[in-house]
Parts: sequence; C-alpha cells; structure tokens
Amino acid sequence: MNRNTSLALRLLATGVIIAGAVVMLPVVLGGLERLLREIRIHWWLLVLVALAIWTLLALGAKKR
Repeated sequence: MNRNTSLALRLLATGVIIAGAVVMLPVVLGGLERLLREIRIHWWLLVLVALAIWTLLALGAKKR
C-alpha cells in the first residue's frame, strides 16, 4: 500500500467513525440518562458491590 492509499484509507475510516458517532449519539445519551437514573435510585446496591470487591481484594492480597 503506498502513501496516498494509506492516507485515503485513514481519512475514510475517520469519516466512518465520526458519522457513526453522530448517528449513535442520541441513543448513547438516552442510555446514559437511563443508567444515571438507575444509579440514583439504586446507589446503595453499588456501594454493596464496591464493598464486596474491596473485601475480596483485601482478603486476597498476600502479606509480605
């Protein structure tokens, strides 16, 4: 692949990624809004999961 073909391919890939991001942005923002609403309602569940992970990591750590 020569230099011009490589540049054209990179520009095409960048254009496809940007176009996909523009098309998907409303869907992503809607999903993010839904996720934040669920986190606001079930914050205590996230705290319990984080505490469980922290406990497992603390118990699994090797003492030196």
